[in-house]
Amino acid sequence: MARQDRAELTRQALIAAASAEFDRHGYAATSLSRVSRAAGVSMGALTFHFTTKDALAAAVTECGSAATRAGLRHLHGTPMPALQAVIDLTHTLAALLEEDTAVRAAARLARDHADPALDWNSAWLPTLRELLTGSTGLDAQRIEVFVLLLMTGIEAALHGSPQIHELAGHNLREQLTQAWQVVLHATPGPPAPPGEDPAPTPSGTF
Repeated sequence: MARQDRAELTRQALIAAASAEFDRHGYAATSLSRVSRAAGVSMGALTFHFTTKDALAAAVTECGSAATRAGLRHLHGTPMPALQAVIDLTHTLAALLEEDTAVRAAARLARDHADPALDWNSAWLPTLRELLTGSTGLDAQRIEVFVLLLMTGIEAALHGSPQIHELAGHNLREQLTQAWQVVLHATPGPPAPPGEDPAPTPSGTF
């Protein structure tokens, strides 16, 4: 195997190990030595690729953010009512948080660390704003805040917040559906055309 290929494999192994450690323990409790042991890589090799914990956290955030942007591509240019597209976006994000360690780690780093460069929300907020642009009968700012709160709650629940677990249990996707049911029953505005009423569950586009 070429030296450059081995170096890239080592880098990817470090990012995967760091994702798992940041996801499980958070930023403060994760050390470079813990990551090197988890990856089966020497400290010298780790610091060759990532000289600081911040650099490693930034790489994990970029990995999780790239996966998030890729997961949302199906929403771009798909014809559907704006609110249904937003609902689909939240279900996609919830699935990514549940299933992808790097996405979950990026979301936790955004909460743990005050560095603006580690803001996982910036990976999906532009898509949300694009979906809401030009929508009629919707308060885009309030919906954006609501979605931010939803994602913060889901991330906290996945990372073991006892209060949220007590209220929501383990079926977070079902709780997300129920949250949207409340919103849909309370959202004012003109009625949707026949057959275009938004549903609290994802549409059939993915």
